[in-house]
Amino acid sequence: MTPQTFRGKTQDEAHERAEKALGEGAVVLATRRVRKKGLAGVLGASDIEVTAVGAEEETMTTSKQQPFAPEVYRKPAVEAQPDPVALLRSEFRIEMRAMKNAIAKPPVTALPELVAEMVALRRAFEEQMSPSGKRDRFSAFVQEMGLEGAPANAAAKALRKRQGDSKERAAEVDLLECVRDALADHLRVSAFPLSRAVPRIIAVVGPSGVGKTTTVAKLAARAVLEMDLTVTLVACDTFRVGAVDQLARYASALDTRFRVAKTHAELARIVDESETDLVIIDTSGQPDISPDGIEQYFAQPNTSNRERDVLLCMNASTRIHDAKHIAKLYAGLHPTSLAITKIDETPSPAGLVHATAASGLPVSTLCFGPRVPEDIGNATMGAMLDHLAPLKSGGARR
Repeated sequence: MTPQTFRGKTQDEAHERAEKALGEGAVVLATRRVRKKGLAGVLGASDIEVTAVGAEEETMTTSKQQPFAPEVYRKPAVEAQPDPVALLRSEFRIEMRAMKNAIAKPPVTALPELVAEMVALRRAFEEQMSPSGKRDRFSAFVQEMGLEGAPANAAAKALRKRQGDSKERAAEVDLLECVRDALADHLRVSAFPLSRAVPRIIAVVGPSGVGKTTTVAKLAARAVLEMDLTVTLVACDTFRVGAVDQLARYASALDTRFRVAKTHAELARIVDESETDLVIIDTSGQPDISPDGIEQYFAQPNTSNRERDVLLCMNASTRIHDAKHIAKLYAGLHPTSLAITKIDETPSPAGLVHATAASGLPVSTLCFGPRVPEDIGNATMGAMLDHLAPLKSGGARR
């Protein structure tokens, strides 16, 4: 017999009906108040409903459950821990089997994506596992350098090829030389903005906090103090507290012209009216291209009589995933090269190669300290490799 429900105006009435149907030993399992059907229910009338079973059935049900049966609660004194290598391989086989089943009858448009996913999964598995089932020392060596993505894969592959079948461990200097050769294929450089012909616009864009204002100050100071060029500094970062005042102080110290632009129309007018060799622009860091925003100026074709350099700033510690995100955010501003900042603040400046790999842009500018204007320089292949994989403990060439 299954549990049955009985209703009454009161709880006693519902219980009486249950005992009448199931016997005096009926066991009540649940009691609740339910609204009556029809107009009475709409007006708020309700009944008491009980759910009950006969006494014999309740006893049989309880005995079958045996909630404290020893075989249910008995557990080994020590639980066996799964082998992580075996677990990883098992998961890999499951993933591969699932993909093969999905490919059996796939839509034509989905086939390339599935194949690419399988290739990427196998490559990741092979990179993490050596024949002995452990991550090899070359992957660990590359990881300690902070490298990720395609540059890391290329470096690890080159190291394995360099080692070959030799049983002797290669010296660290040999490993570093091998890494440098591999990374050189993933690095691109372009001319330093100040080495280009004038008149010229140099705009610095990128996320907040990456060091745009300091980079602008270093460029302006070098142009004025070392190259005897005339400069107009333009502040567009009206969002960050103190940003305009900070750039105004730099302009005063260098005795250069200083302007503030809040819209792209104002910026265009300042550029057109300027008679200096350089117009160096500090932007707000906002990637959104609004109709009246400063960023609209860089999204549009250059109509001034000046060439335009747009430097996308990235921190030297930027990871590959973040570099891809930043490159995508600021693509609408049409950056022409990269400025890598705060190289001195990280022991693993892998952002030098991550930024190029993620954006496809060359690096033109390196910032490696807080001093103005000393700690800025043009990007060269040798300088970047010395920062990424220095052969001597003395540090990188600057």
